Amino acid sequence: MQQDKESALPTRPLALVHIDTLRREYTSAWLLAKELSRRGYRVLLTSRLSTGLLLKLLAPDVLVLTHTFTLPNTVKRMARARGTRIYVNIVEEVIEDETYMSIMYRPDVEVENFDGIFTWSEWARDWVIKNTKLDAQRVHCVGSIRNSVLKRLPERKKTGVVGLLSRFESLNTWDRRHPFIDLMGIDAEDTSNIDTRYYFEKKLIDAEAFSLTCKLIRQLIAAGQKVAIRPHPNEFKDSYHLLEKEFGSNLLIDDSRDICEFLAGVDVVVGPVSSAYTEAYIAGIPIVSLHNMQRYRYQDPEIYDSLDRLSAGSYLPKTVAEAVQLCLQDGLSPKRSPDLDKYLDAFYSLNGHPDPVSDMADIIARGQSRLSASSRFFNRMAAPLRLGIDVLRLIQSLSFGRKKVPFPVLRQYHYNGLLHEPSSFMEHLTNRS
Repeated sequence: MQQDKESALPTRPLALVHIDTLRREYTSAWLLAKELSRRGYRVLLTSRLSTGLLLKLLAPDVLVLTHTFTLPNTVKRMARARGTRIYVNIVEEVIEDETYMSIMYRPDVEVENFDGIFTWSEWARDWVIKNTKLDAQRVHCVGSIRNSVLKRLPERKKTGVVGLLSRFESLNTWDRRHPFIDLMGIDAEDTSNIDTRYYFEKKLIDAEAFSLTCKLIRQLIAAGQKVAIRPHPNEFKDSYHLLEKEFGSNLLIDDSRDICEFLAGVDVVVGPVSSAYTEAYIAGIPIVSLHNMQRYRYQDPEIYDSLDRLSAGSYLPKTVAEAVQLCLQDGLSPKRSPDLDKYLDAFYSLNGHPDPVSDMADIIARGQSRLSASSRFFNRMAAPLRLGIDVLRLIQSLSFGRKKVPFPVLRQYHYNGLLHEPSSFMEHLTNRS
C-alpha cells in the first residue's frame, strides 16, 4: 500500500519485488522498494500468492526474486519473452559450501532466464560464473541487503530481556504440513541424495535443540528472568502458544517482522547455532550458544565448518546450567573473534559494500526497458490488480475453499498489502539513511 501512494505516475517503469518469507525479507525488500522508487520506478511488493498471478496479467519492466527457483522456468521464460528483466536477490547464501550451492543452482534451474544475480560474496560470485551458464556481467557481488538494515539500526538500550532465537522450522513448518507428506515421497535408502540426508539430519538436530531450549527457558524463568523467543521465519508462530501455557507470562513470543527489531529489545541472545547469529554479532550483542551441548551434528564438512565458525563469536557453555548463568550475568560483554570478523567480511562483503540496497537499485536502474508500448499501457493497472488479488486472498483465507490459506498463515508468512503496513521501526530506518 505504501508503495502505491508514492508511485502515482503511471508512465514510470514498473518493478515487482517478491517477498518469499514475510518475517525474514519484508524490511529489506521494503528498503529496496524505497531505493528503486527514488530512481524513478513504481514498485509493488508481492508474495507467493500474488507474484505468479500478476505475471500472467502484466509484464513488469523489472522482477526481483528471492531464489533461483522462486518461479517455474516456464513462467520466467514467458516473462522474459514479454520484455521483463529478471533479477535474483539471494536471501540465503553460503561461502565455501559446494553442497548448498549445488542445491541452489541445480541442473533444472535455467539460469539463462536471469538478467542479474546478486551474490553476498566474491566466492559465491566466482562459483556461479564457473559452474553455471551465466556470464560475469550478469553476476554482481553486493553483499546481503540485510546489511543495509544493520547499517541503520538505532542506538542500543538495556532492556532486561534475554532473547532466544529458535530454529525449529523442520519440526514446526510454517504451513502446518504433516511430516507424513514429506516422508511419503522420500527414498530413505538413497543415501547418496543430498536433500534426503540433510532432511533427516536436520530433524534430529532440531529435535535435540528444542528440548535443550525448553530446559533453558524453564531455568531462566525460575530465576525470575524475562525471556523473548523469536520463532524462525519459516515456523508456524502460533505453535508457540504451547510454550506460553507451559512457562507463563515471563515468556514473550516475538511478533516483530524483522530480526533487527527483535534484537533492539534484548540484552543477550541465546539459542542453537544459526546464521541469525550474524546480525547479533555485527550489532554487538552477546551471544550464548547451545552448540557445544548438542551431540548430533551435520555430516557435510561445509555445513558444520560454517556453524563452527559462527560459534567463534559466542560463549559456548557445555551445560544448560552454565548457559543460564551467562545469560543472567549483568553486563555480559560481546565476544569478539578476529577470525570471525574476517570470515563475515568475506561472507557478507561488509566493508566493500556498506549499503547493498543502494548498490542493487543502481544496477537495476542502469538496465534498459524492453517492454512494448502496449505492455507499458497495461501496467497502469498493476496497483489495482495487486489490491484485487490481496482482497481475494484475504477472503479465501477466511473461507473454506479447496485452496484455502488459513488466515494465521497469511498473516504471518505471506506479504499482503491489506495486512502489512511498514512498522515504525521500518520508518525509522529510512530516517537514518
